[in-house]
Amino acid sequence: MAVRPVPWLYQNSVWDLSAQSKPFRDTSYRRRCSGNGARRRQDWIDAARFGAEHESNGKDGDRSRSINTLFVRPEWHWRLRNGDSFQFTPHLHKYFDHRRQSDIAAYRGYIDWRARYDADGEWIATGVRGRDLRQGQPAD
Repeated sequence: MAVRPVPWLYQNSVWDLSAQSKPFRDTSYRRRCSGNGARRRQDWIDAARFGAEHESNGKDGDRSRSINTLFVRPEWHWRLRNGDSFQFTPHLHKYFDHRRQSDIAAYRGYIDWRARYDADGEWIATGVRGRDLRQGQPAD
């Protein structure tokens, strides 16, 4: 596989749509540096992504939360007869340097099962389910 490093910045917010002023209740920022591997004909997977990620809420002191992870995401892609496509891309992650959040693995788990259906560009549906591999329980 050929590898291309890619930097990313994600922002996730919990938006309270039931409150009168519709405030954001919590926001986290994820800085990621990842590599993408492209498929060669003899590979058993279509692609893979791997890298490191730092996530924090951007606050300091007692209100600060941050974790660091390493991840790998193998990818399998299928083109269907009608032009639609299906992808299966499980995201496996390992936590490190998470002293302030020692229970993060129990809360989030170690793998996110991801499936995506693309109706030939007309619409796309993606499903994600977290799972703790050690305990076999859904991550809440």
